[in-house]
Amino acid sequence: MVVRAEMSIVASILTFGHVLRYGYGYFPMLIRTPQDMAPAYIAATVITILLVILLLPLFITSFRFARKRMSALRWKRLQRLAYPFYLLLYLHVLVLFIDGLIQYGHENYIVGILVYTLIYGSYAGFRLRRRKRAIREMSNPVAISPSSSASGDRE
Repeated sequence: MVVRAEMSIVASILTFGHVLRYGYGYFPMLIRTPQDMAPAYIAATVITILLVILLLPLFITSFRFARKRMSALRWKRLQRLAYPFYLLLYLHVLVLFIDGLIQYGHENYIVGILVYTLIYGSYAGFRLRRRKRAIREMSNPVAISPSSSASGDRE
């Protein structure tokens, strides 16, 4: 947690490098000659554009100077953009891996799809479980009396 912002900054810079490297070829092609692109690459390029739109504010607010200029509530709301970002990132990878599987039939694509699905599915499951638990705790707060809190017993 101590270096979370720094990790986010580094990951964003690496991501922007990746986008620049591949976007240099695909973005102009999407605009000028989309008919020359495979449907999977059109989808991946459009998803990439959406990812960059979501990543920019997340990247900027990873810097301390930007966070200081925002209220905690506004910053927290903005950080929720990370959820659609990661969903779109998963879809981006999935589109490309499924296309690779169809085009080349290599088993590595199946392994990649399974690994990404396991990672993203596990994360989504844990987040949903945590949210469900938080909602349940908010609707049924457990009262702790002063005498029972010392002994650790709950009413």
